[in-house]
Amino acid sequence: MEFTMSGRPSLKVVASTVALVVLSACGGSSGETDAAANTTSNNVDVNELGSVAQDSLPSGNVTQFGAISIGDDVGTASDLVGGFFQLSSGIDMQYFDSLVAPGNVNCVVDSDDNIDFEEISAGYIPSLTGVGKQSISAGETIILSDMGNTYAQMTRQPAGSFIFYDLPIGQNLPTGPVPTTITVDIPGDDFPAFENITAPSVDTLTGVTFSSGDVVNPSTIFSWDAGSSGDSQVRIFTSTAGGFFLEDGMTVTCIVPDTGQFSFPSDVRSKLGADFIGGTPLMSRLSTRSEVQDNSVLFIIRESFL
Repeated sequence: MEFTMSGRPSLKVVASTVALVVLSACGGSSGETDAAANTTSNNVDVNELGSVAQDSLPSGNVTQFGAISIGDDVGTASDLVGGFFQLSSGIDMQYFDSLVAPGNVNCVVDSDDNIDFEEISAGYIPSLTGVGKQSISAGETIILSDMGNTYAQMTRQPAGSFIFYDLPIGQNLPTGPVPTTITVDIPGDDFPAFENITAPSVDTLTGVTFSSGDVVNPSTIFSWDAGSSGDSQVRIFTSTAGGFFLEDGMTVTCIVPDTGQFSFPSDVRSKLGADFIGGTPLMSRLSTRSEVQDNSVLFIIRESFL
């Protein structure tokens, strides 16, 4: 039996709400403590199909990383999220290039106790599991423009030890599809300023099914209509069904080639264990532009949900 991913947006809201409750309860913790937690157990090296290792990142000169994700559901604008980080040690730029290489598989299995952006927001911000990180400011307001006119503003919003950039409370994105001419201006603060960065385009994700009913198990086969651009990726995220309320819950994230089908590599299946049961997955198509300034890397991500 195959389950079609219609109606999934409501699941995003539930997941975000639960995680924000956790962050509110843990608001007194330091950024350093959370960063350390994110580098501990359950990281996975994937050694198949052009792997990206996550537990021992290559040393280098990149000490800051930021990302803005601009998302849509079925071709209609739906999500904005941004985050910026100071890294505890320098990472080689080739590692960041490998994260967005369309032929690579990048899978991470982590404890459900480690709250990161994927537990907080539907929009994709790479977790960089394997290095300590602390949220930093990139300025008060980030501007998204369309042909010289303001399309949306993202404001700085602390949440526990995280700093989000999101729409101001009470505001929504304009109706209709995300324009193909969106540019991003970041004013800069701890993270440097970036001006007039053009967001990439992304094909609408369609035809998503998976082979294991209404849950995910280590043998699940994920299918979708392959993209046409040749440079996009597909993101698959799930966590232990009910894992937020259970001991030893796990999350798994895979960023995979946009070929139309994927199943977990053998070492991911081993790390999950034969008894793993995940909830309905969050799936999206990604297209990413990267920019570098001194020791800082910025990803502008376009994301299409079904």
